[in-house]
Amino acid sequence: MNYRTIAAILLSVMLLSACQSAGPDPADPSELEAVDNQEREPAQPVVTDGEPGAGVPGESVLEEGTSFPADAYAGEVPGISFGIGHLTKDLILELGEPERMDYFAGGLYFAYSEVVFFTDAVWDNDDNLVDGSIRRMGFAVGSSVFGIEIGQTFAEIATRLEAESTLHSPDDNGSNEFYEDEWSLEYEIGKYRLVFTAETEDGPTHAAYFEEMQ
Repeated sequence: MNYRTIAAILLSVMLLSACQSAGPDPADPSELEAVDNQEREPAQPVVTDGEPGAGVPGESVLEEGTSFPADAYAGEVPGISFGIGHLTKDLILELGEPERMDYFAGGLYFAYSEVVFFTDAVWDNDDNLVDGSIRRMGFAVGSSVFGIEIGQTFAEIATRLEAESTLHSPDDNGSNEFYEDEWSLEYEIGKYRLVFTAETEDGPTHAAYFEEMQ
């Protein structure tokens, strides 16, 4: 299977599923774009003031000597109430049932309005949910992560973050099912990685992933 655009399409479909029961046709980019422009009113996986991780993405205090907030080094994105390593049972208890949940990359994903949580949770033979943990967080165009808007180019992101990064070509990403055949700009944040993906080296990004390094 060619995964060149499947991750971006998957994220778009999952993030837009709350505003349209039938959902857009993943094979028709114009439908995805049209739905993306509609007003959405889904559940918000954002914490309130006073809770751990509260705040607006990109507005937390930066870890000294870095371009990223301290939360990032704990596997968390400011403004999102759950981070990498958190249990899926707690996710559902606090945020409710996701707008969409299905298998991708070996585990279940939980799609909410602003973020998709990719996990190692599974269904058993009786279709009961076997608890797992969050392994990766995905963001699509229209979202932001650590103050970076998805849709900016690699050059714009590099100027904004001013941190050491690594650029990978489609050949480099040939075995990664999330961004196979795509360009990626990657930042190491402690034991975590922030990855922006784009179809071309100079084009706009269409997805971002915050994940634990293997």
